[in-house]
Amino acid sequence: MKKLEQLLMERPNKKIYKTGNSLIKEFDCNLVSKADVLSEAVCQSRVEGRGIKVPELKEVFKVGDNWCISYEYIEGETLEKYIQENPEKRDEYLEKMIDLQIQIQQIEAPKLHRLTSKLQDRISKTKKYISATTRYELHSRLDAMPKHDKLCHCDFNPTNIIIDKKGDFYVLDWAHATKGNASADVAITYLWFGLNGRKEEAEKYLNLFCEKTDTAKQYVLRWIPIVAAAMSLKYEGKEKEFLLKTTDVVEYY
Repeated sequence: MKKLEQLLMERPNKKIYKTGNSLIKEFDCNLVSKADVLSEAVCQSRVEGRGIKVPELKEVFKVGDNWCISYEYIEGETLEKYIQENPEKRDEYLEKMIDLQIQIQQIEAPKLHRLTSKLQDRISKTKKYISATTRYELHSRLDAMPKHDKLCHCDFNPTNIIIDKKGDFYVLDWAHATKGNASADVAITYLWFGLNGRKEEAEKYLNLFCEKTDTAKQYVLRWIPIVAAAMSLKYEGKEKEFLLKTTDVVEYY
């Protein structure tokens, strides 16, 4: 049986270890299915060798009843830590993050699942707290959005970017990667800043992305209610309340 050595982080559904030169995620078998673990490994394998730096997938194995994924361990600090420790350089780091996201979104990802299908499914699952009328409007808006095949990380934020000792940027956590419309991916990142109480950064991020890509800000904003509804499934409390307030399709028309 493989040994899981230095515990780095513990979350409700998984534990993350450093073992030698590997980073190992151990998933709780009662909370994470085998299918979901294998899906994460497949997504990771499909973004390797595509022109961006990602940790290499090493293997998938079991420890007891729990499935594990082993990745190359990247020595470095998160971009989030750089931002927090160097607030005077926040705008500079934000621009580098956007440049990296643009680079990712220029890649086509034909073998990944389609983002629109994932969003439709998640919106359908919100019927306990989003009215049928609002869900209908969200589904209709999503159906009308342009269909693209760009690589979307779907959880792109400073905590998922590692800067190694050479200054290279690595993008982590591709579990939710899909193919789809880049502006939907931007909307997810925009909401991440909002969920963390960083409204000013959210606006700077969105304005700079739109400027760099010649994208109409109104176009990205049309995605906000759609992705907010989909994201609401994984949050509770104040975070869920924030997202549900953002599902107003009239406000983000």
